[in-house]
Amino acid sequence: MKINNYEHSYEGIRIYKDGEVLFKSDRGYIGRHEINGEKVGTSYPDRITNFNLKNEIKRANKLNLNRKDNFHIVEEIPYHYPSRASVLYVYADEINVESLGEMKAMVTTDETNYIDTYKLTFNSGYSYTEMDYREVPEDYKFANNKEKNNFVEVDRGVNAGKYFIREYKEVSANECIVTGDYYTKTEISDFRQNAKDLEEEFKKILPHSSLSFYDIERLLKVYNITKKKDQ
Repeated sequence: MKINNYEHSYEGIRIYKDGEVLFKSDRGYIGRHEINGEKVGTSYPDRITNFNLKNEIKRANKLNLNRKDNFHIVEEIPYHYPSRASVLYVYADEINVESLGEMKAMVTTDETNYIDTYKLTFNSGYSYTEMDYREVPEDYKFANNKEKNNFVEVDRGVNAGKYFIREYKEVSANECIVTGDYYTKTEISDFRQNAKDLEEEFKKILPHSSLSFYDIERLLKVYNITKKKDQ
């Protein structure tokens, strides 16, 4: 990730003000999502490749969220190896943070996961790489198989048999939607809750069993499994 067009290597990014962290990322980069929310929570957002800061980044030995500048410090990062790494703290006058509340991040048949979302405004701007596909004309002749392998062949649907080339372009902007790193809550269906309840019961009866609630769900789709009434 670049800051003011210079490469930096931070394993975490925080935006703070008045003693409070307003936004944090433990990924070492900021992922840009669609503003309309369609892509919020996806695993592969567009990475912000460069953002600009007006003020310098200082080195700090002790965390103080009441200061009013940009600094980096070595601290603990959850689920990170090594556990201590360099983290960048950006003062919120450089990047404004607006909380948009929770949004659905991933929805499956039996689970709905939610994640915190934010609108970031980079007062000095940022850029990201946008990928697009351009169709290759049908009469195009590939020079060799190596060139052909650089193209994407569609194997189904209305474009089956056609080739497309990936194109990348650098886009500049000021605002973006981002998410937190972790789900804030998960809602599950009655079917999954029943499987989880049975999993706990089975652990009591068969303490050495490796049967998971996923296994129990597969069984429940074929068999009726209920607990007998206490005698």
